[in-house]
Amino acid sequence: MTPKFRYKCANCDEWHTDIPALVFPHPAAYYAISKWQRLIRVWSTPETCVIDNRSFFVRGNLNISVDGLVERLAFGVWVKLTQKDFMTFQSLLETPGRENHAPLTTTLANMPKGYPKENLAANLNFLPLPARPHIKLEPVDHPLAVEQRNGIDVERLRVIVETMLGRRQSD
Repeated sequence: MTPKFRYKCANCDEWHTDIPALVFPHPAAYYAISKWQRLIRVWSTPETCVIDNRSFFVRGNLNISVDGLVERLAFGVWVKLTQKDFMTFQSLLETPGRENHAPLTTTLANMPKGYPKENLAANLNFLPLPARPHIKLEPVDHPLAVEQRNGIDVERLRVIVETMLGRRQSD
């Protein structure tokens, strides 16, 4: 029997059965800068963000499998790169065959709600165009890394989605 997944959306107050993409529009460091300072200090696109010409971020997907479901939970998060690796990323952004490039070493730049705040090392793995890169956390004991490695059940998925979307309610 296939497990059932559903959650009540805090925005529309409707019940949904799809797994929403949980997306961070910007890296956490972006929000530490005032709205007016961002105009001067931040350069960003949908895939990249540079702060003060010394902090370099790119967007990727951190996926977690869900027991019994084909669909995965996807966190659209940002990772921090060195300047050299950021330039490598830029050069491969639209390059066919980029999936053959070695992963880039990064640090997670967003922490989903409900997880301990910690700097987590990760690898940014290129996928074939047009897919966003895949983020694979290092095998540590942090709950997010454990869940990425081992997967989660449908009830844990519901808790994560409702926590991230601002409504924790049981059905």
